[in-house]
Parts: sequence; structure tokens; C-alpha cells
Amino acid sequence: MENKRDYYEVLGVSRTASEQEIKSAYRKLALKYHPDRNPGDKEAEEKFKEIVEAYSVLSDPEKRALYDRYGHAGVSSSAAAAGYGAGFDPFATFEDLLDEFFGFTDLFGTTTRRRSRARRGADLRYDVEITLEEAARGVEKQIRLPRLEVCPICRGAGTAPGTSPVRCPTCGGSGQVRYQQGFFTISRTCAHCQGAGTIIRHPCEECRGRGRVERERTVEVRIPPGVEEGTRLRLAGLLLDAPDLLVLDEPTNHLDAAGRRLIGEVLEQWPGGVLVVSHDRDLLRRMDRLMDLSSLGIRVYGGNYDLYAERKAAERAAAVQALETTTRDADRAAREGRQALERKARRDRAGKAARISSSDPKILLDARAERAERSGGRLNLLVERQVSEANVARAEAEQAIERTRDLAISLPSSGLAGDRTVAVLEDVAWHAPDGTPVLEGLSLRITGPERLAIVGPNGAGKTTVLKMLAGQIAPTRGTVIRPVRTAWLDQDMALLQPDETVLDAWLRLNPGMSQNEAQAALARFLFRNVAAHKRVDVLSGGERLRAALACVIGLQPPQLLILDEPTNHLDLDSIRAVEAALAGYDGALVVVSHDPDFLEAIGVTRRVDLGQPQPTTSP
Repeated sequence: MENKRDYYEVLGVSRTASEQEIKSAYRKLALKYHPDRNPGDKEAEEKFKEIVEAYSVLSDPEKRALYDRYGHAGVSSSAAAAGYGAGFDPFATFEDLLDEFFGFTDLFGTTTRRRSRARRGADLRYDVEITLEEAARGVEKQIRLPRLEVCPICRGAGTAPGTSPVRCPTCGGSGQVRYQQGFFTISRTCAHCQGAGTIIRHPCEECRGRGRVERERTVEVRIPPGVEEGTRLRLAGLLLDAPDLLVLDEPTNHLDAAGRRLIGEVLEQWPGGVLVVSHDRDLLRRMDRLMDLSSLGIRVYGGNYDLYAERKAAERAAAVQALETTTRDADRAAREGRQALERKARRDRAGKAARISSSDPKILLDARAERAERSGGRLNLLVERQVSEANVARAEAEQAIERTRDLAISLPSSGLAGDRTVAVLEDVAWHAPDGTPVLEGLSLRITGPERLAIVGPNGAGKTTVLKMLAGQIAPTRGTVIRPVRTAWLDQDMALLQPDETVLDAWLRLNPGMSQNEAQAALARFLFRNVAAHKRVDVLSGGERLRAALACVIGLQPPQLLILDEPTNHLDLDSIRAVEAALAGYDGALVVVSHDPDFLEAIGVTRRVDLGQPQPTTSP
């Protein structure tokens, strides 16, 4: 027998490895050394065969038992007899795993899955760089996309002219290979013909037997106005079937109100399944079930966001009440136990004093002392058990309370007077460098601690208004007056540099301040001790917003705070913390946001729709 490596060594697992560990190791190695990924690499091909052979034995409990007992001699012919070897498709294992979870394969080896259905291809993504002017006015771009087209020589057959496919000798033309695994007969796609039932002995030279050739296609893409500079446009794969399951990650970020509404309507009408990761509460109201990931694990709630929030609040209130009750019970058990032991100690002392002056026989006095000692032991055990049970109940109640981060932020007072003029825009306009008008004839006055929301579709000039109010850009025409201290935060928190720490950023943006002053200011925004030394590029979305607020507020809070989409990239806890902080802020606030829940929570007093004429004075 040829010298073979130990099968456990081949897969890199221990002899005590579980079935799942063996599967996981096999999948990883099979993907790494598969011939399709290593064309022409004989060494990789040999390793792949070795991996397949090892898995064919270790994945079968009976064969594994024989191998563990007799080594390679116990399974020398079983792999081929079981249908493994050259005709074994390692990637069919992945389908078997899906079958185990979703029940696609029955016990008789037949398959309910539609094998012939084409899989949805990967989306194509093309990076398009656009200028600020193009972002403002919109632009059409031509891009070249690779795609597979039918081979013009073989017309998609994959065979050389004058030849035809022949029946697969491995599966006999059925496209399936069956083998016995324990008590079951398992059917897998034939690895030789990939389920087609035929093979090509003389492939077409043009397409090399694939039936398709790669060609480039020129596509015109319309980029709407209002897209950020450098935005990446994601193009869905052309002419592909709709998927059975949509998986969306924060699909409404950076969308205006109309875009958010459209996403919601599409999802409501989608005939298949939808899995959404989102912190958009309006979108979550359209969901049938919500899955909550927390320190308590994963919990599934039926109904939309409002029902989820109500149940979540009720669960937390009940958990807090249970903790308070068990804490009182534990304290009472400890107190009553101490009191019982103290009473017992007093009785014992009194008994000892009475023994000295008693005329009773010694045997009777000794019996009384023994009873008192036994009684004391029983009392100690009883007290310990009651206190222990109460402490266990309290510990269980503590574990039932979700561990959340303390994100409370308290913004210092701005000192803004109620009648102070905060900002004035008089008939302002802004045109792109090529003369394209982005904003025309806007007049606006902000007085005192107003809370203004700038609304309108993407491309209407909302961010342009914020930049003019913040002094970032000058109007093409008109006047901007801003006589108060102002702080501006864009949606990317661009004032923070990725390679600096939070402390360094604060000192850079607040020149002349000491490190002690910086640490005191950052502590108000929960950056205490080592947290102030975290690099900006490792901060979460909520941490970046807190760091940016700390830097712009400094030691002298602004009287006008300007925020552009502040809730993008924030989780729900961070959003609620920002809402609470801004609700308590006593300065003027101008914000661009398409989140109606956020605008309501911060108490917006006026909305400025850039598509509608505006009054020149505040109400």
C-alpha cells in the first residue's frame, strides 16, 4: 500500500474533532485547492484529491470508526465503493449542508430543488468619479461593462464544429451520482458533467467549451443631481433573475424622503423574502418581524418597530422591577438571618449564665447544651440557604437586564438670548463653477433658539444652504449674515482626521487650550481616560459624532449648531442619545435630515422646503 498521510492530518483536525469541525475544515481546504482556482497546478490538484479522499472517510461515521481502529487498511477500498474518488464533487457538500437545514433532499436521494435553475450572478459595480459641478447639476457617463455572450462559432454548444457532446460515462447521462451513506442513499450532482448528463470531448477553440465568450458593452448611466462627489454607483447585473431573498444593509442611508418612501413601497410589494439591516425606524415599521441583537442574545419580535419598541420597553421595565424586588428580598433575607442568629446568640448566653447558678443535675444541663448547639447548627444552615437562594435570584434578575452603553450626552448652555439674531440670508443664490444654478432667491432669518429643518429632494441645495450658513462657501449672489458663534458638522465628520486620536483632534481644533482642558471637555462626551486616546479611524459611527461634537463645541459652546444628516451610520441607541442631547440644547439648531422621527424628537419648530417660497422672518 502506498504511503498515505493521516486523514486527520490532511484536514488539519484532531482525532476528537466533531462532525461540524471536519466539515468546516474540508470546505476551507477544498475551496483553497480546487483545480478551478489553481489551473495547471498539479500540486494543488493532488492536494485536492487527498483532501476529498480524507473527507470521504472522516465524514462517514462507519468509515471513520474503521479508520480509527485499523488505519488506512480498514478503508482502503471503501472510498471508491461508496461513490467517492474521481466522481466526487466537493462542492456538492455545500448543497448537502443546505439540504440539512432547509430540507431540499429527502431520505430516498431525490431532490426537490430545481437543479436547472440558473443562479443569480454577482452584481457589477463600477466606480465613477464625478466633480462637484457634475454632482450639483447631474451628468451622463458612458462606462464599459464586461459581460458573457453566446459564442458565435459554436452558438453556445461549446463543441468544435462538426462534433457533438457525448453521454457522461460517470453518471450514464442522468446528471446525478448516487452513493450509500449509512442507511441512506444520497444523490449528488455528477462532478464529471456538472449535472448536464453529457460531456464535451472536442471543445470549441473560441470559447474553450464554455459556450460563451467575454465581450464589453458600453452603457450610458444617468447620475442624478445631488449625488456626493466621488460616489460609487452600484449597477445591478444585467438580465439576471430576481432573487428569492433580498438582503439589504442600511438601504435608506443618504436617500431623500422620496427615495426612502420608494424603498419602503418596493419592499412592501416584494413577492420574495426580505432581510434588512437598518436603523431607519420608518422602514422598520414596514417589517413583519424584527430580530434584536443585544447582550441577552438574539430575540425575535413579531410586528413592526412600534410594537417592538413597546414590548422592549415593557420587558426592560419588568426586568428592572424584578431586579429591585430580588434585591430587596436578598437584603431582607440577610438582615433577618443576622437578626435570627443574634437572638440565638443571646439565648445561648442566657443559657450559659443560668447553667452556672442552676441546681439541676449535670446530665440534664449537658443535654440542654447539646440541644442548643444542634439548634444553632440548623439555624445557621437555614440562614445560609435562604440568603444563598435570595442571592441566586438576584443574580438571575441581573442577567436578565440588557447591558447597554451609557451614551448620555449633556451639551453645555450656549447663552443665546431669545431675541438675538442668529443668521440672515437675503436673496442668496449659488451657482456651480460652470454657471449652473443650484440655489436661487432664498431669504431666511433665524432668531433666538429656533430649530430649523432644511428639507427637499436630493439636489435641491440643502447642503449648499448649510455650507453658506457655516461660512464654508460664499453665495454667488445675495448676503449672508451670521453674527453668532457657529459650529458645522457634515455627515462624514470630515473635520476629524483618520490617523489622529480624539485628544489630538480636540487640541488641533481648539488651539491654545491645555491638555487638561481638553480631557475635561472630552469627558463630558464620554471620552474619559484611555478612550480619549482612541484613533479616529477605529471609532464607531456614534463615537465619531460624539468626538466631532466635542471638538466643535470646545470650551465655548456655539450659539448656532449646523448638522447635515447626523444620524447616518448611527445605531438606534446612539440616535436616541443624540436626540436627547439636541433636545436639551438651548442654542439655535439648523439640521438637514430625512428621518421624520429624528426631527420630531429634537423638537423642530420650522421646516424650510427649498422647493417652496420662504418667509424672510421667523414666526
